[in-house]
Amino acid sequence: MKKIYIRCDGGNVGEYGSGHVSRMLSLAKSIKKKYKNKINIVFLIRKQKNFKLGYNLVKKSNFKIFNCKDRTLLPNSENEKKLFGEIHSDLIIIDRLYLSKKLSKFLKNLSKKFIVFDTTKNKFIAEDQIFNINNFDKKKKKLNYFKYYIMNSKLKFNRAKNKNNLFICFGGIDKKKFSIEIVKNLDCFSTFKKIYLITRDEKIFRSLKKIVKKQRKKNIIKIFNKPANFYNILDKCKYSITSGGLTFVDSVISGSNTLAVPQYSHQIRNINFFNSVHLMPYRAKKIEKLSRSKIFEISKNLINENNFLKQRYFAKKYFKINQNLNLTRYIYKILNAK
Repeated sequence: MKKIYIRCDGGNVGEYGSGHVSRMLSLAKSIKKKYKNKINIVFLIRKQKNFKLGYNLVKKSNFKIFNCKDRTLLPNSENEKKLFGEIHSDLIIIDRLYLSKKLSKFLKNLSKKFIVFDTTKNKFIAEDQIFNINNFDKKKKKLNYFKYYIMNSKLKFNRAKNKNNLFICFGGIDKKKFSIEIVKNLDCFSTFKKIYLITRDEKIFRSLKKIVKKQRKKNIIKIFNKPANFYNILDKCKYSITSGGLTFVDSVISGSNTLAVPQYSHQIRNINFFNSVHLMPYRAKKIEKLSRSKIFEISKNLINENNFLKQRYFAKKYFKINQNLNLTRYIYKILNAK
């Protein structure tokens, strides 16, 4: 039986939201479904303090977790390098924003195979080893950009979303507290009858509830903290505001008219890539404060249907690509290549 180790983290810290872990779980489930008795999957994931969120997601999904201390998995450290050298794997999959040149070179020199997701390209990572949307050739501007994008199994395209509903989610870590600024300026979204706002931060959740109670807006906005029915909520809403990460792409694929507001530098790169392939109506120059004037501008752009013609076309065509199966087959091919 072939053995795959998946290295990722998820938590309530910095740029580690739940996106990396959620994506790898979707991939792991797709591999397991297609090659159940041929591939064994083990996760390498931190579990202490702020990283419990990602660990619990994997544990709940009943995948094996390698037993080691968090310091062994410190990204790009000598400990992590040593661990990669010691484990007996047929393939290592790494999902994070930065894989150092030193560690990339070490992995390249191993007899073991590895692929990476989201990592910035460097000379020790071959083109067929990296899966990062904004690394593809932008001149072609084809849907094939996304053929290896990992889609959550709960996600579906809905043509009949409620045009009165607005979905808002700024990822696992709402670093700039954009959710709070949105709720303070709810009158900017008077076009919508229902607003569904999702957060994964307990403190922000409590603050939002207090603001809504004070404003007496409970009939307009519903606030959720870590909802299990995340994709069902998204499925209800024709309009969506997100950060520039995985939730943005999921929202577009689901058929929602979606705008993104960056909270991290890598999200600026994502947004500008989406703009280059006409999936966003504007570019992002920097991380801005979500002022009232900015919120009003977002609201105005959101109800302009001309901004989303390409998004709607993309959403309708996307599911025909069957990308999870494509990627699963590609990984199986890598495992069996000599």
